[in-house]
Amino acid sequence: MTVELIYDKDCPNIKRARELLLQAFGQLGLNARWTEWERSDSNAPDYVSNYGSPTILVDQKDVAGTDTPQQHSNCRIYPTDSGAFDGIPSIESVITALFNSTAPTNTSKHSSRWFSSLATLPGIGSALIPIGACPACWPLYAGIASSLGLGFLLNASFIPGLTTLLLLVALSALGFKAKTRRGYGPFILGLLAVTTLLIGKFVLSINLASYLGAALLVTASIWNAWPKKTQKGSCSACKQGEEYDH
Repeated sequence: MTVELIYDKDCPNIKRARELLLQAFGQLGLNARWTEWERSDSNAPDYVSNYGSPTILVDQKDVAGTDTPQQHSNCRIYPTDSGAFDGIPSIESVITALFNSTAPTNTSKHSSRWFSSLATLPGIGSALIPIGACPACWPLYAGIASSLGLGFLLNASFIPGLTTLLLLVALSALGFKAKTRRGYGPFILGLLAVTTLLIGKFVLSINLASYLGAALLVTASIWNAWPKKTQKGSCSACKQGEEYDH
């Protein structure tokens, strides 16, 4: 995605246009980044002169929906929903343009976040399988495992190793690329959950500790998957024709 702000240096609406961009990026939870072009600058691309001041382009498309650029020598005005005019485009038009440009990326990030959290479910499920308890439940477990060709795993000697393996997979999912989601908080909580669960189940044989560990792991999984809000930035020392991260 490329975002460009085109303006005249004497345009009174340039400050408002920058604030509009910051607000739009902030509402979508995106890092504010764009390139600014001053129309009279000799280093600006040729197409810059075809737009009035200020104009916001997303992937070289005018957010106001103008199909054919026209020569403008003064400040640009935009119609509003109320029938009046304003010196900057509407916040809705900017948000729509940004969202349409980043929608595939956002979907991929959200899917990846939830997928990493779903990886904790097998570990939680295996941890809740009782060892030597609830004899009436074993036919159910045996039927499910046998249908999957995994009946041998119900042998009591296999369950500790299988549970530990699946919980380590869950823990790895919480730690993988943690900085891009919620940091290492969910991973640390998950580590505490796994430790509590394994000790409570296989060392102390305390069901309550096992359930507490499973509950903590579920909490860590939800925390890990919860969308993260980003703070709005602020524009400072903007320079002509360069990219800015705000």
